[in-house]
Amino acid sequence: MHQPKLVFIDRESFSAEPDPLRLSDQCQYQEYGVSDFSNLAVRVAKAEVIVTTRTALPKDILMHAQHLRMIIATAVGTNHIDVDYCQAHQIEVRNCPDYSTQTVAQHTLSMVLALSRSLLPYDQWTKAGHWSQDLFCVRTGLPITDIHQKTWGLIGFGNIGQRVEQLARSFGCKTQYTSTSGKNTQQDCQRVDLETLFASSQIISIHCPLNEQTKNMIDQSILQHIQPDTILINVARGAVMVETDLIAAFQQKNLYLGLDVQTKEPLQETSPIFSIKDSPRVILTPHVAWASKEAKNKLAEMVKAHLASLVII
Repeated sequence: MHQPKLVFIDRESFSAEPDPLRLSDQCQYQEYGVSDFSNLAVRVAKAEVIVTTRTALPKDILMHAQHLRMIIATAVGTNHIDVDYCQAHQIEVRNCPDYSTQTVAQHTLSMVLALSRSLLPYDQWTKAGHWSQDLFCVRTGLPITDIHQKTWGLIGFGNIGQRVEQLARSFGCKTQYTSTSGKNTQQDCQRVDLETLFASSQIISIHCPLNEQTKNMIDQSILQHIQPDTILINVARGAVMVETDLIAAFQQKNLYLGLDVQTKEPLQETSPIFSIKDSPRVILTPHVAWASKEAKNKLAEMVKAHLASLVII
């Protein structure tokens, strides 16, 4: 049986272990920890299958892969791949939907709870030894709020958005959502437009895909409606928001931010977000909401299934 040549172009974004997807028994396996525009053309030249997590695959790179039959994105989104080029050249593009629903939802909830209770600054204050010097038995200078009976607005209502909504209701939150695709409906959760959601929610979390409709969707015209002290979480894609407008709203409305994604990744010192990194009202994580052990195992099985379908053909 023919074993296709598979190149995993950004293995370090997935795991530190060699062959983390356990594919070497199904193909001629080659991996690179990190790839960029300067070396990608050579690395994919003989590939029949490319596996990528986040590395961009534009037409200028793909045109060098004359033997390419399939690209597997170890992610839900495929916006980093030139899908139009692939369709024109009979290259299958496969993604891995639903593998991260539980873990991204839990990451979202973790950020909301940590911000609502000032967990990180209290942890830092205690570890710095300040508690031992306090005249009082307990310090409550930083805000602690309950999320019970708060209104939680969800932007995007696919699998992840619906799971977050279930978790929010379990904490006694009122929930509402806006569907960016217009496809998702839920009788038990009120659907509202984006402006209404921002104007009437105390917690907002973003779960929509990045596309032409959603790129820069959350800008000053939307953020002007946000309530003071709102908790705003983005575990979707950074480019859904205009970062300079977000910083302005953060400062003007005393927002609490939990950001797992950035417009440009990894986060650079030149990013507007970097200017607020030390605020006790900000939690930044390096695009790891998806990366639980359980999700990675599920992802590995999905990739193997995609590869098996190619081997059978």
